[in-house]
Amino acid sequence: MSREPGEDRSVVVRLTESGRRIVDDTAGAIFAHEDGLLAVLDEHERDTLAGLLHTLCLAHTGDVPVDHVGTGKPNPEADGHA
Repeated sequence: MSREPGEDRSVVVRLTESGRRIVDDTAGAIFAHEDGLLAVLDEHERDTLAGLLHTLCLAHTGDVPVDHVGTGKPNPEADGHA
């Protein structure tokens, strides 16, 4: 954990390598479960669902990046980790 220069109200938190492995493993299990749930939908139906979920997220999150909604993976550019 570190503080940004000149910012007394914010901190930067970074995962350890072990923490990253846990997140990667967990995300992989979540994506596999989602694939199973969505297996009954064809590609057009999945695209429609993704669009609807994206609209709902935008309506409820304001300016929080939701570029990854419906893609099955986060957008690293949205959180500055490109």
